[in-house]
Amino acid sequence: MASMSQMADDIFTCTLCLEKVREPRTLPCLHTFCRYCLSAYVRQTVRDWAFPCPLCSQETRPPTKGLPVDQWLETFPTSNFLQQLTRVTEARQAERACDICRQEQVLVEAAAWCRSCMEALCSDCHRVHTRSRASRDHVLISMDSLMNDPLDKLVGMGARGGGAGAQCADHRGKTTTLVCVDCKKLACETCIALTHTACRRIEQASKVTPIFRNDVANAKKHIDDHARAAGHVAERVEEHLEQLTKSRDVAVEEVESLKRRLVEMVEARSAKLLTDIESTYSQQREVLAQRAAQGRALERVLNRTTRFLEHLLAYGTEPDLLGNFDNIVQQTRLVDSQTAAVKQGNDNTTLKFIPDKKATETLRNLTSLGEVKVIRAGGRGKDPTKDENFTKNGKGDNKQVAVASPRLSPRKVSSFGKSPRATPSKSPRAKLVASFSGRTNSDTMRTDLRGVVCLRSGDIIVMDVHFRNKRLKKFSPRGKLISVVDTGECPYGMALIPDTDLVVTHPRSREFVFVTAGGTLHVTGRIKTPKSYFSLASSSTDGVLAAVGSNPPEPPSIDIISFDGEVLSTISLDRIRFPLPPKDICLPPSGDVLLLFSAKETLVCMTYDGTVKYSFQSTQPQDVKRPVSVDGDAQGNAYIADVEGHKIHVITKEGKYGGEVLSRKDGLREPLALYVTEGGHVVVTLGSGDVKTYVT
Repeated sequence: MASMSQMADDIFTCTLCLEKVREPRTLPCLHTFCRYCLSAYVRQTVRDWAFPCPLCSQETRPPTKGLPVDQWLETFPTSNFLQQLTRVTEARQAERACDICRQEQVLVEAAAWCRSCMEALCSDCHRVHTRSRASRDHVLISMDSLMNDPLDKLVGMGARGGGAGAQCADHRGKTTTLVCVDCKKLACETCIALTHTACRRIEQASKVTPIFRNDVANAKKHIDDHARAAGHVAERVEEHLEQLTKSRDVAVEEVESLKRRLVEMVEARSAKLLTDIESTYSQQREVLAQRAAQGRALERVLNRTTRFLEHLLAYGTEPDLLGNFDNIVQQTRLVDSQTAAVKQGNDNTTLKFIPDKKATETLRNLTSLGEVKVIRAGGRGKDPTKDENFTKNGKGDNKQVAVASPRLSPRKVSSFGKSPRATPSKSPRAKLVASFSGRTNSDTMRTDLRGVVCLRSGDIIVMDVHFRNKRLKKFSPRGKLISVVDTGECPYGMALIPDTDLVVTHPRSREFVFVTAGGTLHVTGRIKTPKSYFSLASSSTDGVLAAVGSNPPEPPSIDIISFDGEVLSTISLDRIRFPLPPKDICLPPSGDVLLLFSAKETLVCMTYDGTVKYSFQSTQPQDVKRPVSVDGDAQGNAYIADVEGHKIHVITKEGKYGGEVLSRKDGLREPLALYVTEGGHVVVTLGSGDVKTYVT
């Protein structure tokens, strides 16, 4: 059985808030999110009584139209085994203190762990727990057993009731020995007699639950096969993409070879032909890159579904299996069509230069040097898992199509041609000037530093949003802790302002919290806001704040706010173009508004009145993968933190990709937030809890 360190983090992480999943709710596509996050997401994205899954975009509809969102969420299975695994993980990482005494602000060493309550108990609480009528039947283990026992003994059937033969939650003294196959629920004899009289199929739990478990195992294997097939398709398309690039280079070399013989007289016509080649290549490359990205995206989604089913089989109780069974069957049927859509199309594409026949006969009457044609080798896309060559060699037998002009000698492209996409010039690597840990002695085992600002004095303030920390921390430039302040609830965004130094958003309580930052951090005031504000930015030049606001059922908006909290103007975001709210916002010195998204449009630059100046879309594999934070400099450049690509990217003021300024070579891993100072320093917080400062 896998240990917690071997399990994939994404199973326990809600992709909406990027924290451990709380009160998990599983959609029909078998993707799980926090109940609170899912509720907010559904209210923002529901249209015609349907909303797309945030991960795979599969449409979800309620069982009955007109059902309120809160009741709709209750129809989704709870997947309690994920919550149990999370509780055990946190208990293993936390201090060995009694959870009951901790509620009274007293730290007492824990002596035992209750597998039914999922709580640590000191010796006194242990004694009371074993004598209480409500908990005397609970199973308690030592803290050493909690740390060392296999997980299947701590969660699922080993942790507490809920499986076949367990105590019925509705009828005391009765055991759940039966299964209503129609409702997919465990029940006792009283339940069957009272609430399942209209159901037709009632079976013994010991008889049917192994059948359900076997069906889920078969579904897992089926989806896993399709995930591998999606990966094979993506690998094949990527090989064809490389082949297309090579054929482009050969075609360009032939054009340059012919151009050398025709000299200055045909310079203009050769330039036009090169433009045609680059245009055709760009179009075909975009098609193949999109197909490759679709294959990789489907592979990741199906792998996540496979891991969900693996953990469901390993640690899920019968209610978990039964609650998810219909969704599993439906999802198993859908993957066939999803994978078939990825496989469709001919992706073995090359370019071939065909010289004009008159080009070698006469130069005076020359009208064209040739044309660019797209050569597609083979038929429609084949399933790589059924390809004989793929089976033998591990990859398709993709032979290079010969592209040559026998009467002309080849020549290097570097003499005249240009690459299809200008490669940014390599600037000197950034220099690391400071690095320290953002953790304090009072923190939990983990930190989650989702915000950072740098004062004129060089001091650094970070925002820790981990659910057990929820505080602001101030450090010296070299990492000495200066001050810590708790603002009352989990902060979401923060920004520097001239008068009160720092403002923090509390979206749940709908308020701005003002904090003095010059010396010791302390809260100086609070004001209520008309809506929930999330990401926040400030402009000392214009004297305003910009915040991402949410007030369902209205669409998300960008509010321009004075430092006193007055809303000056509002930019409503089109839900069709922007189905998800921005992940971050920035007000650079140029006087624009930068919005960071995780969708197709990665970065959008607009004016205060909502006019879009440019929109950057990441189309290349080496570009932005998973953006989480953005900031700008005085030259109008935008800096994007890419947590999955482990890079800091630069987007120029014209909206063009400017390359990377920081990567793993610079010690960067999982950047979560960044801040660009006036002096050119880049302060970055990492997923490990470290804070690093670079000079570019």
